[in-house]
Amino acid sequence: LMPHLLHIKDYNAAKRSVFIIMEDGKIGYKWVSEDPLKEPNYEEIKKFLK
Repeated sequence: LMPHLLHIKDYNAAKRSVFIIMEDGKIGYKWVSEDPLKEPNYEEIKKFLK
């Protein structure tokens, strides 16, 4: 969680993230951003999924 998002007390939000779970249940790809305005590298994700 990102406590005090936008510097508002008690306003929390989940971090922007991408997880790809493999068929065996293990995490194959993980991306988590500390910056809520940053988006994941979609091309990297597409390559991983091929």
